[in-house]
Amino acid sequence: MTAYPRGQAGSTTAAEVNRVVKVSAADLANPNPDVLTLLKLQVEIMDQLEVTDNAAWVIRLAQLPATVQKLFEAGTYNRIRYRHRVYGYDTRTLYAMLFAMMTNNKITRWYNIAASNAVAGELESVTEVLGGPALTQVSAVRKPALVSSVNSLPVAQFDGSDVWLQTLDTPGTGNNGTSKWWVAMRVRPADLSATQTLLGWTSAAGTAPNKLQATVINTTGQIMFTVFVSGFNGRLYLTAGGISALAYSHVYIQFDNTRTDEADTTGLITDAKVRMFIGNTAQAITPSDSGTGGVVAALLSSVGTACIGAANNTDAPAGPLRNGGIIGPNIMFGIEPLTADELANLVAFMVPT
Repeated sequence: MTAYPRGQAGSTTAAEVNRVVKVSAADLANPNPDVLTLLKLQVEIMDQLEVTDNAAWVIRLAQLPATVQKLFEAGTYNRIRYRHRVYGYDTRTLYAMLFAMMTNNKITRWYNIAASNAVAGELESVTEVLGGPALTQVSAVRKPALVSSVNSLPVAQFDGSDVWLQTLDTPGTGNNGTSKWWVAMRVRPADLSATQTLLGWTSAAGTAPNKLQATVINTTGQIMFTVFVSGFNGRLYLTAGGISALAYSHVYIQFDNTRTDEADTTGLITDAKVRMFIGNTAQAITPSDSGTGGVVAALLSSVGTACIGAANNTDAPAGPLRNGGIIGPNIMFGIEPLTADELANLVAFMVPT
């Protein structure tokens, strides 16, 4: 029997097609699946929904882009053959299809540790799987270590001197939204003995002008999101709840200046410009002034280099993630805000333990 590579045209038999297309027990048990397996698992979730709640499946299908809808077109033969073809695409296209399945193409930058290669156990770069610039670090003492979670997902460990450099995209695109912007990442602080930086998009990092900062507050684990208006003046947004030391938490921060209220002060105001979530739970936010304050009309159109894991790029950076704190396995950015269902997809995706 001739075994054709997945997706290749030819006299591929039904058994060969099914071997590629169907989700196997090994796929379901794999603690560190590749992008093809991740896509197949998302397709399987939709297939199960079609059987268990067809009305919900119809609604969800209508929300997906046309190219993704073809994965579920009528007729088992057409459906399976199209999947066989798609699953043979290059890695970048598979990621794009996976993004479309999860968030209707709302992910514009995805830094994926699993797609990255460590050098001597250190992550001197993290691949952006949509083709954008990688996260980088060339200084020998500032490179996070590649480690594994208990369930074998690749994550990055920071020792207090580590920091990644992030190239900002053209303002309004990619990772660098202005009127709209969001970030999603999973973080596991080793302790809460000091305030620790998740995102440092300031002049100290190489960003001009100062744009924003996201930190984990010492003792409480609350998330602080700072938006700058001029210099270090602007607005602070502090969550009511916090994250815990030695536990992975999914943090999602969203800005959308087309909405009405300045911030979601109750955890229930969906029409708020600033919303913050720990897991799927919207946080009540307390706004206050940074410096002399100011009105946030939009995120500033900054350019240059930003920092992840510390506030600046030195051997002894300010506000570092410390003592073995972890980020990973993914850091994602977007422009258009996620719906509750789309956020739930990210929260449930590649969950380290």
